[in-house]
Amino acid sequence: DLEQDIKLKYINDEFLNLLLDKVSQKTNSAGNKCREFLNIALKEAVTSGYIKTNVVESTKAYPRNKPSIIILNKERTKQFLSVATNSNWYLEILFALFCGLRKGELLGLKFSDFDFSEDTVFIQRQITSNPIVERGDSKIVSYNIEEREPKTENSYRKLKVPKVIMDEVKKRREWVE
Repeated sequence: DLEQDIKLKYINDEFLNLLLDKVSQKTNSAGNKCREFLNIALKEAVTSGYIKTNVVESTKAYPRNKPSIIILNKERTKQFLSVATNSNWYLEILFALFCGLRKGELLGLKFSDFDFSEDTVFIQRQITSNPIVERGDSKIVSYNIEEREPKTENSYRKLKVPKVIMDEVKKRREWVE
């Protein structure tokens, strides 16, 4: 087992490689993510003068698993949407598929963002969730939900929305009211 309480000045690449190997056995991406996190922390430690070099740079890199993307043909898309019409997430699915909205942008939409006379939506915020963990533990206790500005300046945008989706927005607004 690895020591839990090691002084920062004694951390070396051998210790970190053992740590990262152990962590990488939990999930495919854990080694890579932990290495990224440690790299950020130790860069800051070098900048602050606590240590002279960032030894993470000489540790073993862990490959990222690329997700496999399946592109639905027209028939499969119709099947998917047919099943999705019975879902509480139908409107969100339509926006993701046909307007390319990210999850946080979808969650950040308000009825005031829609212009029903022009069939447009203005993307101007996102909702994010940050995990909250107890001190000394890695178990997520809850999430802190925050409304934020979009990721980049180009993320602010006005989109033309297909009429069928605008009709679904009107239905949702009536249901909510």
